[in-house]
Formats: sequence, structure tokens, C-alpha cells
Amino acid sequence: MGLDGLDYKVLKEIISNSPVTKKELIRKVSAGDVEIDRSLRDLAQKKLIDSFIKNGVELFFVGSPPSRSGIKNRVFNGPNIPLIQQFDLLCDENRMKSFFEAIDRVVKPGDVVLDLGSGSGILSMLAARKARKVTAVELDPQIAETSRIFMKNSDYGDKITLLNADARDLKLNEKADVVICEMLDTGLIEESQVEVMNYAVENLAKKDFIPIPLKAKSHLQLIQANFSFYGEVISLPYFEDNNTRENYDALSDPVEYDNIDFRSLNNASVDKEVSMHVNKSGNYNAVRITTVIELTEGVNVHGSPWLNPPLIIPVRPGVTEADNTIKARIAFNYGQGVERLKMEVA
Repeated sequence: MGLDGLDYKVLKEIISNSPVTKKELIRKVSAGDVEIDRSLRDLAQKKLIDSFIKNGVELFFVGSPPSRSGIKNRVFNGPNIPLIQQFDLLCDENRMKSFFEAIDRVVKPGDVVLDLGSGSGILSMLAARKARKVTAVELDPQIAETSRIFMKNSDYGDKITLLNADARDLKLNEKADVVICEMLDTGLIEESQVEVMNYAVENLAKKDFIPIPLKAKSHLQLIQANFSFYGEVISLPYFEDNNTRENYDALSDPVEYDNIDFRSLNNASVDKEVSMHVNKSGNYNAVRITTVIELTEGVNVHGSPWLNPPLIIPVRPGVTEADNTIKARIAFNYGQGVERLKMEVA
């Protein structure tokens, strides 16, 4: 299923910003009314998008079969990692070596493996070295078409079936022994990891299946961040990576606020209050969120530029003394974005 240039741009915009209006697409894609209408018809005919009416305006979002209940309420706020950035994911050795070790430990000869959000296809190809059968699932049509070539050229490509589909709409004839799902992000705030794995637990996996990753543990830490730029203060959330400064001052140790086990169903949201023991006096203006992923027993991976880098969230500034206890409340829905996250520190 090929897409022309305009259809790909329109689909990418809808995936990234669902739901969107036709007027927004005309502006963001820089195309005319007639061209956008034609593209929307094409994408709808290919069942890649769907739409609904709200307050008299038609809103477009990533499509799926109408049989799924609650589809009109589905949110697609996770980041769309385009093809041009897949190479960066592969170059993150912290990410890749850890997944390679976990897959090598978990997948056994004869296993049926499911790789949800397969991207470049590397994890599917690693799993296929041992598995009897691998089903890779990728939503982005361009990435799916490209990775299909890589898989075909692999020595194990005959074991892999690639589906260009939404993982939350799969119906499979054979349930999986192992489910790989790398829709991870710091705190599981942006991507659909929790929702997709809940669907897999209920519909796609055997009762005794093994997920990769196995668990995700997230922590809060009280800090003083440097939001000063040329004499002005601009307090914005950001990820720590190789291109940002890490000159914050930690006022507390990290405190665990969330512990997800992907072998079972998990709640769709977090609403937690945590107490942070202050071990250094100072001014605070942010919290630092870190996530440790247990890919499988004995394989733990900490943040790196392309796998759960620490996330800095600005808060109302305050002053604290050593040995004080500062309480923080964090509330958000998994996969619906940092913009909807609520963070209070007092």
C-alpha cells in the first residue's frame, strides 16, 4: 500500500496531532482545499484514518475498524518518530544492547513472538533468530514499507510477518509466547505503552506469556534547575540529552511513585502523592522524573538519549531547608502527553 507525498504528509500530521480539522491540515501541510479533500478521501478508503463530528466540525484521527468500542475517545498524542530518526534509535547502545540481551534470554526455540511498534524491525529480526514465528506491527506506513525491505533481506526474514496496523486493533489466530513492545518513554507519559500492553494482555498473549519490557519504575526528585537564558528566565519542560545542559542541583534523592508490571492489566492513569525528604537546603523550581526499565529479570536499563532520558518538569518555585519533607502530587493519563500532566509541589 503506497502513499504519495501529500497523503504521507497528511497522515503524518494526523498521527502526530489527532484529532485535527481540515482547516488545520490545509495550514500545516500547505495544500489547497481540493487537494486536502482528495487526500482525506484516499486515506479513508485505505482505512488509515477516521473522523467524527464535534460542535459541527469534522475532526480526523488515525483510523481503525468501527467495531472497536470507544474508538472515538482514543487519543493519539504519542510522539511520531519518523524514518529519519530510526537510525538514532539504533545507535543508542544503552537501548540496543539491553534489548538484545533481554531478547536473547527470553525468546526460546519454537516461540511465537509479537513485536508491537516494530519501527526499523531490528527487534523482530533479533527475536527471529530463535523464534518459530514473529509478527511485527508498525503503524507508520512509510516506516513499515521501509522496514519490510530490511526484514526480507535478513537471514531470518522468512519467519517474520509485518503488519501495517494499529496494535490496538489486532486479531491474531495464534497467541504470543513473548510480546515485545518498545513504546517506552520517561514516566510512560507520552507514548501508548500501557494501553497497547493492556490490549495485548487481554487479546494477543498467552496467559503465561513473557513481556519485554517486564516492568517500569518511575521516580520523582526535587531539584533546582537552570532556566536562565541570557538574563531571562524561561521555565519549560525538557528532556536531558546530549544537547541540553544537566547543571541542576538535586535537593532530594529520587522517590518511586509508579511501578508498572506489563504481565497484567494496569490502570489508565496515575494520581499519586509522594513525600520527598530534603537533604540539601535551597531554592527549588522543578522536579526530575526518571524511569528504570526492567526488560527482563536481571536486565535493568536506565535513561539514555533515545530511551527514557530524564524529564524536567517546572513547578512553582519555593525554598526549603535540609531535613524538611516536601510533598508532591503527580497526576496524568498514560500516553496523553506531558501537556496534560498535573504536578503540584508544596
